[in-house]
Amino acid sequence: MEWNKVKSMLIALLLVVNLLLALNIQTLISSQRANEQESLGLALSLLEKAGAQFDSQQFWDMPRSTAVLLGERSTEREAQIAGALLGEASLNEAGGGVSIYTSAAGSVVFRSGGLFEAELNDGTNPADLLEHIVQTVQVRGMGYEISGDEEAVSAQLLLDGWMVAGAVLTCRATEEGAAASGRWYFGGEPVSEGAGVSRAEMVVALTRIAYERPLNILNVQLVYAQEQLRSGVRLSPAWRIELENEQIFLNGSTGQEISVE
Repeated sequence: MEWNKVKSMLIALLLVVNLLLALNIQTLISSQRANEQESLGLALSLLEKAGAQFDSQQFWDMPRSTAVLLGERSTEREAQIAGALLGEASLNEAGGGVSIYTSAAGSVVFRSGGLFEAELNDGTNPADLLEHIVQTVQVRGMGYEISGDEEAVSAQLLLDGWMVAGAVLTCRATEEGAAASGRWYFGGEPVSEGAGVSRAEMVVALTRIAYERPLNILNVQLVYAQEQLRSGVRLSPAWRIELENEQIFLNGSTGQEISVE
């Protein structure tokens, strides 16, 4: 048999094998999706039997899977920010994860967990100071929303478009310039540590709470929560559940209720 004919037959055979593999993978994905949806439906039935009041569509609209991310603290990026705000500055490592930069223009303080303070005495206004900070430290996948009034301007940190709970920087005017304080992310690009639990598991966790106290659920929203680590932070998906007089947070990795600063 001529080599060209053999080659054509081998290519055709490979195409058939690839097609069969693609069909098998698609069938597996469809089956997993159907199983996930069935589990969520059963979990919502349990939540309703526990006495909770809610709009089930809000749970169906939640993402099926979200990643848990790790972000390392970066002294290089902190030095870059301090330099952008203060010019040439001196560094004092005060211990306990506290880094203090000072110059004639003011001071910048970094603490573990993303806590941040800055004060400039060079006439900078709050809006310009805030914009300078968030623009200098931008990381792929992270963004922000700015809001404010005549008294102050704030930025809310976003991860893949979702709010990072408690990660807010606020700038106010001072007699000589502006001051900033709050919590932000100053590390390098976060890396994945794995995926959070399923929507059904989160609803089951919420059901346990519903058996302990009445739940009238007004809204359910995905957010990210920051957990302080020795070398940086863990960014875990979380569900923020808005009730009539309070809001609760469930960790998307463990399903446990957590507090968010």
